[in-house]
Amino acid sequence: MRKVTANGNGLKLVPVKRPVLFTITAPGFDQDDIGIVVTAPSSREIPFRMDTIKAGHYEVEYITPEVGEHLIEVKALGKAIAGNPFHSLAYDSSKIKVGAIPNGVVANAVQFQIDCSEAGSGNLEILVNSGRVNSEVKNLGNHHFLASFVPQTVSLHTIEMKFNGEHVLGSPFKCQIFASHLPINSLSKKGLLKVQSLESFPVGQTHSFDISAPAVKKEDIVVSIVGPSKTTVQNRILDLQNDVFRVYFSVSIVGTYMFEINVNGQPLMTSAFSAKAYDISRISVSETPKNCLIGHKFEFQVDASQAGEGQLEIAVNDGEVPNQVQVLGNGKCLVNFTPESLIPHIVDIKFNGENVPGCPFVCEISDATQFNVDVSHIELIPVGMPARFSITSSAPIQNQSIRTTITSPTGKQIAVNIEYIEGCVCEFIPLEVGPHIISIEHCNRLVSSSPLVVKSYDAKKVLVTPVSSGSIGKPIQFIVDASNSGEGNLEIAVNAKGENIITQVHPMGGAKFGVSFVANENSDHIVSITFNGQPVSGSPFVVHINPEMNKVSVSGTALHFAPVDKPAILAVHNVLSENDLFPKITGPTGQSVPMTLQRDVDSGVTNIEFLPAIPGEYLIQLKHKGVPIPGSPFSSKIYDIKRIRVKEIPREIVSGKAVTFIVEASNAGPGNLEVIVNNGKVPSTPKALGSSLYAITFVPKDTEDHNIDIKFNGEAVPGSPFTCSVLDASKVTINRDGLEKVAVLTTAKFSIETNGTSLSENNVLILGPTHKTLRAVLNGDPQNGYQIEFTPTEVGDHAIDVKVGGSSVPNCPFLVKAYDSKNVRISEITSGTVGKPIYFSIDASAAGAGNLEIIVSANGRNVPNYVQSEGNAKFRVNFKPTEPNTHVLSVKFNGEPVPGSPYLVKVVDSTQSIISGHTLRMASLGKGVEFSVENRNDESSECKVVVT
Repeated sequence: MRKVTANGNGLKLVPVKRPVLFTITAPGFDQDDIGIVVTAPSSREIPFRMDTIKAGHYEVEYITPEVGEHLIEVKALGKAIAGNPFHSLAYDSSKIKVGAIPNGVVANAVQFQIDCSEAGSGNLEILVNSGRVNSEVKNLGNHHFLASFVPQTVSLHTIEMKFNGEHVLGSPFKCQIFASHLPINSLSKKGLLKVQSLESFPVGQTHSFDISAPAVKKEDIVVSIVGPSKTTVQNRILDLQNDVFRVYFSVSIVGTYMFEINVNGQPLMTSAFSAKAYDISRISVSETPKNCLIGHKFEFQVDASQAGEGQLEIAVNDGEVPNQVQVLGNGKCLVNFTPESLIPHIVDIKFNGENVPGCPFVCEISDATQFNVDVSHIELIPVGMPARFSITSSAPIQNQSIRTTITSPTGKQIAVNIEYIEGCVCEFIPLEVGPHIISIEHCNRLVSSSPLVVKSYDAKKVLVTPVSSGSIGKPIQFIVDASNSGEGNLEIAVNAKGENIITQVHPMGGAKFGVSFVANENSDHIVSITFNGQPVSGSPFVVHINPEMNKVSVSGTALHFAPVDKPAILAVHNVLSENDLFPKITGPTGQSVPMTLQRDVDSGVTNIEFLPAIPGEYLIQLKHKGVPIPGSPFSSKIYDIKRIRVKEIPREIVSGKAVTFIVEASNAGPGNLEVIVNNGKVPSTPKALGSSLYAITFVPKDTEDHNIDIKFNGEAVPGSPFTCSVLDASKVTINRDGLEKVAVLTTAKFSIETNGTSLSENNVLILGPTHKTLRAVLNGDPQNGYQIEFTPTEVGDHAIDVKVGGSSVPNCPFLVKAYDSKNVRISEITSGTVGKPIYFSIDASAAGAGNLEIIVSANGRNVPNYVQSEGNAKFRVNFKPTEPNTHVLSVKFNGEPVPGSPYLVKVVDSTQSIISGHTLRMASLGKGVEFSVENRNDESSECKVVVT
């Protein structure tokens, strides 16, 4: 692989958190032939991007967040190229810490310390007055240095400091050089004259600091305080006796103030200091959430741009809930946290140790998956009438946390009145016919069942063509138009003398229907029409029947719907002899149909009887004494109930979920189809799919068995009534105890109570963070409940959904967080010295969600430790040992020891020598090993090193 080469700055010294590049020259190789792996010091792989510059030339870009040595492997067709692996050194100039730089005196060395222990490898460059003043740097060991220079002139000296060519934080620094040490300064240097310096203070309050000056009078002390606009701040000095003087002052403007003390006209160079004034009242916290949802991120902004400099501290539930801070610049930051438990979350924000206005504030936590919205009783509602529905939850619903939006069919917003009574009750009045969309938000997030659809109707908009009279034996017809009244059930009934009269309903399309009936009685017929149980305008209607004496008339079953294979009868009235009648019956295929005539002497009625064999329309031509009877030929509609086909009625259905089945009557002949669910208590909706093909839909409301009666021309179809057992997903409860966090590769369990409903493994779906399906093992039975077991193999959120009849049960789907304590990495643990902080880092970014427990102890006593979040589950920890003993460092994640825990940290006193270096724990074969020996007592002695 000699012809494949890699070069560029990205293979050498690179800054962290910034894009770096290197190029690969590989003539004859495609981009897919090149393999690259960038490994950080923590052993994790760093993502990269590779682009084709031109054929055989590629550019690689990556960004590393870690300081230290990175290994970069480059392969072509799986073979390593020359120089592989490459070593790049990542540095972070912002991690350089510069100690206090004191003012100085001409010809006297000015010294200050520099801490580069966290910055990585690189070149430290120090220029005093642009290089005109020589400077020296002494290595103190463990990446700590002592810088010094000797000033030769009285002036303000500028100290520039760069690391790998980049300015370190705070550079350039300033140092005031004075002419000489005056007697007062000599007194100060000996520690007899002391000034209590300040670091920061709030505006609008009186502050003070003390000056300890032996053998000095109050009149000899002059204090100068200069503000950010070069204005002088008035101050007052009070003699507290015993050579102590207290200086009082007050400021009103934020910024940096310079303090200088003069005694007997001589400035105290070593006692001059600066302090920063801040105004906590000018910190604003906007968009604070009052109600939050568990598992969802919530954000708010903190604006400290007008408050001055200071330390901003943000804690949620005393630091138990992690929060992330995104710096927006100009003193503003965006804070977010994700609640993981159903307890109030207290957000405390402090600036320089003081609570900012409005803090702490409380966020109530709710679970959106626990909401139940009951609209079952308002799925069909009349316009102009109030409609109410309730929202309930297993947890209390906070006032003003629910927002309900209802949109009409024309897109208008409908006013909603919300009352918080035992949950939440919403009331509205629909003003239009059609579907209304209900959207429900809790804490600005849609609840799981939202949006919902309810339909409104208006029975007053059903139009009926008028009919006032008719005659015996003749069809009486009228039209019902429900096209503008919305969705619903239309019921038509005709009654005469307390008996129901058979009606025929013919769909005309567009929600219009033609209705006809034949009167057999010489009495008024009452027509009652209701829509969704409400009478339409004008109902009931009265149809007067006109008597036709001495005129030949007909009646009988043959004038209506009649079944095959049963005699169809046509009764002829007012005929003296059957010999005067001349009937002829033609079948649907044009064939002549045989018949019989029989006269009833008592009633004077002559009956024409025939036996239809196939469904269809039969024509009955009838003449009396050679003259056609009015209405002839008569139509007789014959049907075959056995040819009705009912398909797709499930034996098990789910309460609240729509059920649709198909009824096919295309070969059954003419007639009226009637579907009744639970004796009409459950509405059903038909939809025509074609000629004599219908889709019937209904929604079960309760858990009792639902009986579906299907009739054709008033006769039950084969198999009717059909019975469906109802499953109630709302009665299934899940016990998630112990599922908040589970370890990978261990069996997790939860239980389900179904109250008699059967489950199988197909009812349970478990998806890992990469959408990989996990196998659920189910044990139990419907009466005693089930236990579900699964084993997570990946770190992250696992979604679990349990469905009954295709619908998720309450509180599903829900999330289970899987973690792996073995993925917690601890680095930079070194030996230390009594009285000096020992730092180390913890990286839990790949371990998942969990609680980190850090305990430092010595001789059985706990040592306080301090944890600083660096974001993305990374932490910087330090503790300050007070005794020269081995300290035990215990780190646990979700109660499990992390790899390597407990750690032993050697602590010596300040007079002992310290040996340090990462190669003392692990080293590579064939490479040099470097470590440092620091002699604390500054004695010159021979250092012997023995390696065995």
